[in-house]
Amino acid sequence: MTLQIGMIGSDGFAIVGDTWKHIPAQNRSWFGYSGPKMMLSASGKSLGAIARTVEVSSEAVKEIFVQLEGRSGDKVDQITEIGSRIVGDYDAEFFVAFTDPTPEMYFFLKEKNGRARCELMYSCYPIGDAGNPAYYWVMRSCDTRLTVSQLVRVGALTVITGAKINPAMIRDLDIATFDKKGLRIWEREESAALKAEIEDFDKKIGEALLHRENAL
Repeated sequence: MTLQIGMIGSDGFAIVGDTWKHIPAQNRSWFGYSGPKMMLSASGKSLGAIARTVEVSSEAVKEIFVQLEGRSGDKVDQITEIGSRIVGDYDAEFFVAFTDPTPEMYFFLKEKNGRARCELMYSCYPIGDAGNPAYYWVMRSCDTRLTVSQLVRVGALTVITGAKINPAMIRDLDIATFDKKGLRIWEREESAALKAEIEDFDKKIGEALLHRENAL
């Protein structure tokens, strides 16, 4: 399981997720996944972020890079076809973002034994840890008028509060952005600094609520 949020802003896009990596326990080899959840294409011009059955999601994103990178026009049908073919009967979910020839991000979902769907994104989607009430933060606060820097903080608060609800599955921040600095996956030190900032902010929210209750 994972928790990732893709967001479109006024000056680019951001994907904020968790870095959980699980080494399966003895006799439970079916459970868990160890590996990256965000990936850049070989050219560095496209990005994928994976969830659900991450092995097949990863393979689908790699094929999409090969087939569609650098091509103009709507890619919904092509991504749907590639994703459905590679995912098969598994469930899979991912974002795939292109920066060339124009910036755009797509959301793909295929539930087990169900039909696939793909959409060009215009605002935000949370994926992975379905039903997590931490989604409240991103759905309440995300706005296409916000900058990428602001969106990253909205996403980080969502992941950090989500980890409190599901700590066994959701861990540290993993962040990718496309803005005037270009497309990049953040260095671990950058993500750790933001995590500390957001954890402090989240603590202050809690303290403010308790202080308000005591004042009533």
